[in-house]
Amino acid sequence: GFIVNAELRYRAYLNVRHDRFSIHQDAVTVENHAMGQETAPENPAASTRDGDLTPIARFGPEASGLFAALHADAFAHPWSEAAFERLLASSGVAGLVLHTGETPAGLAVIRSVAGESEVLTLGVIKALRRCGLARRLLESVQDEARKAGSARLFLEVSEINAPAIALYCAAGFQAAGRRRAYYRDGRDALVMALTL
Repeated sequence: GFIVNAELRYRAYLNVRHDRFSIHQDAVTVENHAMGQETAPENPAASTRDGDLTPIARFGPEASGLFAALHADAFAHPWSEAAFERLLASSGVAGLVLHTGETPAGLAVIRSVAGESEVLTLGVIKALRRCGLARRLLESVQDEARKAGSARLFLEVSEINAPAIALYCAAGFQAAGRRRAYYRDGRDALVMALTL
């Protein structure tokens, strides 16, 4: 199934070993550390919260296979591994992968330039939707945009994607425009913006 394939891709594309993620034999293990740890994590790109079982790590083009696998599960028209490799190698682009337990569960890609950031894609695998993971990803995207020095964060969403629109509105995004017939199905994209 998807989870097994994603973990295989994870092992194949990532050479990660630090205090939050470890690759052991045939499984990816997510380790949570006690609250109040005083030493800095070995990998500053990984982020977690006190008691959080959904750590998020930042990766580049070496993880294009994992991003493609996650995207294929989350979207009807997935991007290719080659497309992710090119994108994640681009200047100003950050790729985020969210885990729940041992499972890669979601992805987000953000591009930051000239004081503004744009969410290029954000999704959670089908089996783990409606668990608050998209909100967790969106919060990390906002953090990433702030770190990049952006004052505003933009995204596009299908006009008929009511759950996503509700999520973005709850996070403070506001309508900023419309792209006519933007998607393959002919639907418009709503442009939404958040002041950081």
